[in-house]
Amino acid sequence: MKHAGNDIIDLSSPHTQGKSKDRRYVKRILTSEEQDVVYRSVKPDKILWAFWAAKETAYKAVSKLNPFVTSIPVRYNCSIDKTNSRKKLSGIVKTPVCDVAVAIYTHNDFVHCIGITGEANPDHEIIYGVHTLDCSAEPDFDRSSERESRYVREMAQKRLESHLSWKEDEISITQNRQANGIFYPEVFLNNLKTPVDLSLSHDGRFVAYAFYVNR
Repeated sequence: MKHAGNDIIDLSSPHTQGKSKDRRYVKRILTSEEQDVVYRSVKPDKILWAFWAAKETAYKAVSKLNPFVTSIPVRYNCSIDKTNSRKKLSGIVKTPVCDVAVAIYTHNDFVHCIGITGEANPDHEIIYGVHTLDCSAEPDFDRSSERESRYVREMAQKRLESHLSWKEDEISITQNRQANGIFYPEVFLNNLKTPVDLSLSHDGRFVAYAFYVNR
């Protein structure tokens, strides 16, 4: 069974801007090779968060295989290759469990990463989406709320319904607490657990989902 992960970073957050200048922080989360890539880049902040999103994505995917795997970012070695698109990067994250293939989308406002375990192409096999929260309420960058969690589940459920031709009253997404204390979303159809592997994330003004349908 393959497992999906995803992570989104709101680049307008005060916690993300100029962070590449914090050498202590960068050294704590990136390997020496990754640090070199950041410091050589013309957009070091964006590359820093691309690495972070890739590592978070990989952790979310492999922790479904091993709930007790370390989450220390520097233990996740990420190699990124540029594609023909200026807004897309692809790469591999080597984790303590297995390799995770990732695709990273860099926009002016956010960085979004999707990834999958096993030999797979995340671009071709993962269904994903990014949505903006209602801007009438200011985002709280210091903590998440039920509003973000509820909205991302709603958006993921609508995409699942359309992609798999399921009916709204037949599908549900619940949060299942794993042995490591982290909650992971599970997809049910008529109260039966499905082989859909789903990942949800949100940060600031954005929510995102990614799912893989195991056959």
